[in-house]
Amino acid sequence: MQLPKDATGQGPLASVTIILPVHNAEQWLDECLASVLQQDFEGTMELSVFNDASKDNSRTIIEKWKVKLEDSGISVVIGGHDSPSPRGGNML
Repeated sequence: MQLPKDATGQGPLASVTIILPVHNAEQWLDECLASVLQQDFEGTMELSVFNDASKDNSRTIIEKWKVKLEDSGISVVIGGHDSPSPRGGNML
């Protein structure tokens, strides 16, 4: 994969992945995802969201923002699970 050139045409722009773990975060998700959309980063950006068994409307909010983010050139990957309890923080 070849990255786009910077403004001077010299070197490639950086590529960044933002990793966002989510568990019952509907209260903060709109603000959080809006801040990702408002970044002025000039390289390629990807958002990787892991929904850790949320029981609120987090999944719906993530899906809504996925369209907006991808329309502005930010790749979005959504993963997670719907088990009865969250797994984040469990160190087995």
